[in-house]
Parts: sequence; structure tokens; C-alpha cells
Amino acid sequence: MGKIISIKKLSEMSFGWSKTVLAGGSFDILNVGHVKFLGRCKNLGNVLIVGVANDEDIEERKGSLRPIIPAKQRAEIVAALQPVDYVFISYLSAYNDKILKLIKPNILAIPLESGKVSKRKKRKKEIELRFPFIRVKLIDQTKEKVHSTAIIKKIVKKYSANSNEKCESEK
Repeated sequence: MGKIISIKKLSEMSFGWSKTVLAGGSFDILNVGHVKFLGRCKNLGNVLIVGVANDEDIEERKGSLRPIIPAKQRAEIVAALQPVDYVFISYLSAYNDKILKLIKPNILAIPLESGKVSKRKKRKKEIELRFPFIRVKLIDQTKEKVHSTAIIKKIVKKYSANSNEKCESEK
């Protein structure tokens, strides 16, 4: 099980000859896409560090109804996953230059999702130019058709269509 740690403590740690991998995301409603992504990230190195986006960042990017799960809880859930070694709550994007300078990962793993392919490829080139010691790996998630937003929409649709039915826990 991974440890939740501050970005300051992470920046002070030495991983020796271990190959460190940095990944980030919202991880709002954990799903199989997240699990597969983190497993692929861990396969790239020895130590997997995950930045979990803070609540304000998610709200700004995904709207006022998000996140569903608060950042501290999302960090605990991600830290409990087998491939994850360290988790920090990121007040900047985990792919932000300041974060990269502090953590100095060997590998930066970025999910490549439908609709974001050209933007992520451009970001990869930018990071590699500014940080030649970091290898940027785009992790193909285009086949994973599972997203927290789609899960939320499905829940809303099912429960609003069956609003007269009570859940087992309400009986």
C-alpha cells in the first residue's frame, strides 16, 4: 500500500538507482481505466508516484458538481492500490514544471485519451525540451472507454428514471 506524503517530503527523498515514474489525475470515481493506467505506469519503473488533483482544480476543469469524492479520500483510495508507492495531493497539475523540478522523475506517464491526443503529444514535446532528463511516456487509454464522467451520467440517468424505487439501503 502506498504512502500519502507531501510534495516537500517527496522532493527531499532519494530513490537511489530506482527508476521513478510520475503520473497524475483526478481519480474522482475510481474505475478500471484508472487501475489499468496505474498498472501500466508501474511497469515503466520501480517507484510509482501519483499526484491526485486537488478539489479546486477538478471543479475548475470539470464544473461545479465535481469532484464527487474529496481529495483526501481520493488520495487514500489511490494509495491503497497495489502498484502505487507514493501519493501526493497536487495543487498544481502533476505535469506542471514546478512539480517536475521538485520530484525529478525519470519517467513522466501521461494518459493518452480520445479527444486529447494532439494536446497531449504537444505537451510531451514541450516537457522533453525543457526537461531532457525526463522520458515522457504517453499511455494509450483510447481503448479504455471508461471515464468517471460517463459513470456519473449513468448513475444520474438510472436513478432519475427510477426515482420512485428505493435503494436496498433505504428500505
